[in-house]
Amino acid sequence: ITSGMNVISAHVVMGPDGPELKSSREIFDGRRVALFGLPGAYTPICHREHLPGIVALHGSLTRHGIDTVACTAVNDVFVLERWAADHGAQEKILMLADGNLLAAMVMERAVEVLLPVES
Repeated sequence: ITSGMNVISAHVVMGPDGPELKSSREIFDGRRVALFGLPGAYTPICHREHLPGIVALHGSLTRHGIDTVACTAVNDVFVLERWAADHGAQEKILMLADGNLLAAMVMERAVEVLLPVES
């Protein structure tokens, strides 16, 4: 995935009044975003290592010019919101729900196009 690539048009996020859709433009346009994709909330390695590692990197990323730190995982927005709360990440990481695997499938295809796998 490269800078400026249009990967998916909308993402489910937790807003002040509950779940809401945000367009990719609202999230990414004009911003430097560090986007992390994780297999799923509360999976052993993601819960113990990955998300805490991203939270720990937040300050360094923002000091290096990153405007938004975002994380997508194959869970609904309620699970991601709770997971972020469990790690003190609500104000640090924008959680992008991918409960129907749409973003994961689109990104996997984008990676396959950019980095073809030889059989």
